[in-house]
Amino acid sequence: MGLSSSIQDALKKLKAHPSVTQVTVIELPGGDAIASADFDTNLASTWRAAGISPTGVRATETVEYYFPPDYPYRAPRPTLRPDFNATLPHINPHQSGERVPPCVVYGSALEVMHNDGVERLFDQMALWLEHAAENKLIDYAQGWEPMRRDQCDDMLEADPDGLAGDAVLGSVKVYPAIIAWSRETGASYGRNRRKARSALSGKEFSKLCAGVRQEGDVLIAETLLAVCWPVPEGKAGPRIVDSYQPDTVRSYADLRQLAEQVGCEQALSRFSANIDTVASAVAKTNALPIYIALAVRRPVRLIGLSTDYEFLVYRIDVSPPKGLTAANEKLVSPVLIAASMSSALLHRTSGIDDNTSRIQLGFVGCGSLGSKIAVHVARAGYSPALLVDNDRFSPHNAARHALYPSQFGRVESKSRLLANEIASFSGGRTPPIYEKSVLTLPYDDKQFAPFLSSRDSVLLNTTGSPSVRHFLAATPITARIMEACLLNLGSAGLLTLEGEYRNPSTTDLMARVFERLRQAGILRAPASEHLSMVGVGVGCNSVTLPMTDANISLIAAGVGQATLQLYPTGLSEAGMLAVARLSTDGMSVDWQHEAVGKTHVALVEPDDGWSVRVLDEAHRKMCADVAAHPAVETGGVIVGRVSMPLREITIVDVLDAPPDSKRTASAFVLGTKGMAERVHVYNETGQGVLWCLGTWHSHLMPAGPSAVDIATAKTLEGTIAGAAVLVIHRPDGYSAIVRDGY
Repeated sequence: MGLSSSIQDALKKLKAHPSVTQVTVIELPGGDAIASADFDTNLASTWRAAGISPTGVRATETVEYYFPPDYPYRAPRPTLRPDFNATLPHINPHQSGERVPPCVVYGSALEVMHNDGVERLFDQMALWLEHAAENKLIDYAQGWEPMRRDQCDDMLEADPDGLAGDAVLGSVKVYPAIIAWSRETGASYGRNRRKARSALSGKEFSKLCAGVRQEGDVLIAETLLAVCWPVPEGKAGPRIVDSYQPDTVRSYADLRQLAEQVGCEQALSRFSANIDTVASAVAKTNALPIYIALAVRRPVRLIGLSTDYEFLVYRIDVSPPKGLTAANEKLVSPVLIAASMSSALLHRTSGIDDNTSRIQLGFVGCGSLGSKIAVHVARAGYSPALLVDNDRFSPHNAARHALYPSQFGRVESKSRLLANEIASFSGGRTPPIYEKSVLTLPYDDKQFAPFLSSRDSVLLNTTGSPSVRHFLAATPITARIMEACLLNLGSAGLLTLEGEYRNPSTTDLMARVFERLRQAGILRAPASEHLSMVGVGVGCNSVTLPMTDANISLIAAGVGQATLQLYPTGLSEAGMLAVARLSTDGMSVDWQHEAVGKTHVALVEPDDGWSVRVLDEAHRKMCADVAAHPAVETGGVIVGRVSMPLREITIVDVLDAPPDSKRTASAFVLGTKGMAERVHVYNETGQGVLWCLGTWHSHLMPAGPSAVDIATAKTLEGTIAGAAVLVIHRPDGYSAIVRDGY
């Protein structure tokens, strides 16, 4: 079988490389090949004259590339002569006497090759040899590069900095751990736990051996991690091991030899004797995998850690009644340490440099949208301060919820099940939950009051429920209300956040969102979505709106990003809203943002329970109109919405007065030219969500309604939906007269 065209192309690239002086190729029967390439290492003139650098790199090094038969779906593997200096950094694990495998790229050589071409691997090899000759493969200022363990089948979740804090020099610390391993492949994953001790009793070891259980092909057991600490050598402490060594440990005898080299022999011997004693008292049983770690002191801290101890961990299977002393030929396998799950790890992985949390976040609604946002936040290392939802799972929730169907059909609430899952991201800490209707939320309860009474707290409402929105707006809590929901069957979404001192309020912001949607021509009457309801069970309550999980995820991702940005930056003074529109292809989202100033509350005369709220946009337009007519009264038409249950009127905007309006120092008379048509157009585009509410005019003095104003308001009674409003802009604020609508 000849070489593939792909291998032939790669060999041409190798021969043409500027650092390569000669290439010899051996074709193998299986379609693979070995290419021996002589690299000029570009030694300094003094070293070149000697033929070798101080680090042992020769003027010409022969790199042997093995090209597998399935190249280019496996990268060529470079190796150097067996006597190459293996104490240099960036050398992959191998056994003594084998050819030395350098690590020449960061990450996957296969991906580098497919991204940049095979010549990049040759470039990196040439650069690696030059740096090896100059002893510049690593910079101590960056920290110590841990021993390469890229291909380990065994992994242990542990915290090296935490282990270093338990150091007992010359002795051993034994930690509980849990391990799961495959019967078929032997690959394992373990997790280190705290509460160390210095030795293991026979009863404890017997219990560990008897506790092995099987789940399908996987065996699971409680086990142990023995950390062996080096002996101190005078006042300077343990010896500093400042030379790099590839991992050549394959047997327990190799492990003992390494322990001697790094000063951990005494601790390992003590632990071995302890295991010999306790294992001898246990009847023959299945092998128990255990972890042994050698704590090796390095000259500088390890990259990414604060400790200068590198923990070289190995797995060995103990088979009672045999222990470790007679197990010299027993195989051991290197174990890769994985960082323990922590907020810091999740922050780091999420690209969050600032670990400061300037807000606390709670959720009202743990359904499809809320669960996704909560999981986004949890995956970034932030645990919710409160989850509120009394609903339970139904089968149709499988279409869109962040949790999985295996958790449905249980009696717990969505908030409880979601809290249990989020706890797995935060070291088992379960967020507080409230499993009853949010409309009964005891905001002064000692469990919830610290969160709800904090100025740094944000309560995210994802229910899309008007009643919940109104309840939260009226609830006397300090926490700001944030709201996110989908509109128009998922073709639009919104996000709002109250301003300082909860002004503008969540209902103010929703009204402003409605106006933005009206202006964009996409405001829809609430009843229009009811026509699209789909049945998911028996009864009129067993309905939901049809939209895909991907659709909800598009909006949830944007809300999640906006929420995460609040943690490092904190809350701003102004209110905020963002409106999202999905593209026609349903693949992209365009978010439009707006900062919203404070709402002004009018003095209603007489006070009969109505509240009139003038949003910032309407306020600024009225102020501009007044400023343009400083010596006379001016005015126009007000538009917005009315909440009859709350007896709340929200003015979102104003329509300019017609050109035939009359302005004098004592009165403003609204004209009629074109006004009826403009009001009709507004009401039509308002879709029954926004409409004309009445009129406004200014007073030059800080005075409330005049007799004429009261009489005018009387004429509006019964002519406008919900309520008729007459607003007076005064130099010191607003007054309003409200009359019943139809």
